[in-house]
Amino acid sequence: MKKFLSLLTLLSCIAQYGIAQSRQSIENVHTVYLRSTGPIKSQEEVKGYYTFYQSDKVDKKTNEYTLQIMDENLNKVKDVKFLDSKKVTLEESAYGGNSLAFKFLNENESMYQVKVLGVDGKEKFVYTHMVDDNTLGMIGAIKKYTPMEFTRLFAVEDKGFVSIYPVYKGTKANTEIKFYSSRNKSEWMHLPSDVRTGGASYLGCTDKLALFVVAKLAGRGMESWLLGLNIENGEKAFEIRSDLDQYMLAPMNVVKVKGTDNFLIMGAYFNKKDTDAGARNLGVGMWLVDEKGKIINTKYNSWETEISKVLNVDAKGKVNDLGHVFFHDIVETANGEYFAIGEGFKRKSIAFGSTMSNMVVTNMLLLRFDQKFDVKAATIYEKNSNTLEMPSIILMPALQGGMGGSMSAFYGFDYAFTQMDKSRNSFSIGYTDYVKVEGYKGLTFNSISYNNGNITTDKINLKTESGNMRIFPAKPGSLMIMEYFKKDKKIDMRLEKLN
Repeated sequence: MKKFLSLLTLLSCIAQYGIAQSRQSIENVHTVYLRSTGPIKSQEEVKGYYTFYQSDKVDKKTNEYTLQIMDENLNKVKDVKFLDSKKVTLEESAYGGNSLAFKFLNENESMYQVKVLGVDGKEKFVYTHMVDDNTLGMIGAIKKYTPMEFTRLFAVEDKGFVSIYPVYKGTKANTEIKFYSSRNKSEWMHLPSDVRTGGASYLGCTDKLALFVVAKLAGRGMESWLLGLNIENGEKAFEIRSDLDQYMLAPMNVVKVKGTDNFLIMGAYFNKKDTDAGARNLGVGMWLVDEKGKIINTKYNSWETEISKVLNVDAKGKVNDLGHVFFHDIVETANGEYFAIGEGFKRKSIAFGSTMSNMVVTNMLLLRFDQKFDVKAATIYEKNSNTLEMPSIILMPALQGGMGGSMSAFYGFDYAFTQMDKSRNSFSIGYTDYVKVEGYKGLTFNSISYNNGNITTDKINLKTESGNMRIFPAKPGSLMIMEYFKKDKKIDMRLEKLN
């Protein structure tokens, strides 16, 4: 913790007295994954950034890697370099509290390595996870068809990191969940009890629990279960079916309820008999649950009744155009209201026997709820649709929550981030769009901002010649854009001011 506070102090000093350059360019970048870059935060505020990349080829067997730390204005604070085998590839990274985690795959050794580093760049712990040959082959096949990046490594606040590993028996998928502590060298593993598990997604955490949604095969359909695991030891606190109440819930997000030990689970809900992935969702369901898995309260807001009453007249006809809805985030503001940030998607019909699926991403949706979880406002933000091609096998078929979760893990949506200020009186939602209008053709960044009860929108053009771009939150009034130019072996990062 002392090292983390020291780094924050250093970042703050450089940001205050250093050159506010708002731009950083890194040369001689042999390989970089955009998932290996992220913001460093303290109490919701962006204090800096980190990026990890291959900086050199030492010899035929060895590569040099660099971890670079920057302040909030993109001034370089420090570089940390180390060597590793060229057979090792970086899969993903995560930042949580006072540590960074990088997950590597070593195919020659048939294992994953998760390296936990302090924010000073010094190695704290190294964890390994062995992979069987069949699973390794399936991972390679999926990468061959889809060279997209995906997320299976998550920070559990400042306690450590959760990694979800796929396990394949033939083409049938199972899941192993592992937790790696960032406080001491300790780990635990959980294998869902049903060997016919279709997959698992990390929802979030409370002070004591890591929360997951697990899909299980049930006849010709799928069941969705809510799983709570003790962060300290991995013991199962509860496992409850998502159709335990009057409807079936597809959990998509979780938020801790301030001032209590309870948490709110939110997602689309369905008739209990609709276990097929193409089933029509009826609306938005919310469960208030305690840490023992007891459902304290439920609320279901239907598209046809409650939500349709608060949509603008012009928007009512666009609900069907949304398709299914995946909720990226849910936030609680200081006045006790809740806001759910969603995005629509559809699954296109594909040729029989195809190994790929076409997913169409549609519009943004913002729902506003009061303290009793009654919907008070609903707004659809139109954008141009785009199509994403994904391997059918990784579209976890646990209703739309599973498909949307898989798309989110593969960065398939236009949603970029939600940023809340520490007072919880304001927040901003960022997403991209591709437009063709007079005078401009290309990407735009769009923001939806809430400030003390008022909602405003903004848009700026994103001019780029890069084929790889990521957008990150930044200091108030700005956003950070990272671009990778593979041919030039260069990373460009810049801060853009919002209007």
